Amino acid sequence: MPIEQGSLAKKYDDCIRDHFDMVYQLALMRCGESNLAQDITQEVFIRVYKGLSHFREDSQISTWIYRITMNVCHTYLKKESRQQMKQTLVEAGEIIHQTEAKNPEDIMLRENRQKQVRAAIQSLPPIQADVITLYYLREYDYKEITEILHMPMGTVKSHLHRAKKALKSYLEKALS
Repeated sequence: MPIEQGSLAKKYDDCIRDHFDMVYQLALMRCGESNLAQDITQEVFIRVYKGLSHFREDSQISTWIYRITMNVCHTYLKKESRQQMKQTLVEAGEIIHQTEAKNPEDIMLRENRQKQVRAAIQSLPPIQADVITLYYLREYDYKEITEILHMPMGTVKSHLHRAKKALKSYLEKALS
């Protein structure tokens, strides 16, 4: 049953209000560039607007928007060269839970580790970087990740296992 125009406009406004920050932050984490993240965010909400009247509510709207965001990020990142990406998916501090630095040396060490973790995540295949982001940073469970990425749970677990193994290997070399 089609949504009437006034109701659709309100639902769209609600989507922007409730999910704009999440979409922008995910795009920024994934591409590392503010201007590109803004472009991605705009494209996501264009797609949300176009598809909102057909949203069947089989899943949560946030899951649907997250999936759109991931797809748009992949499309944009395919167009961008690796040399242009200066930042990656996450702030390393979100993966490596460290205590607050109290002096300049600690701050410098933490920033160096963050750069190494960013480089490690950037070196992962995109699907592994996505699974790491969804599981550890966005704290989605396996079931939610399977819905977002449209893949079986065993495949999600496999990608997560490979990503953790690759990150560990990369960081052991970088930190030794």
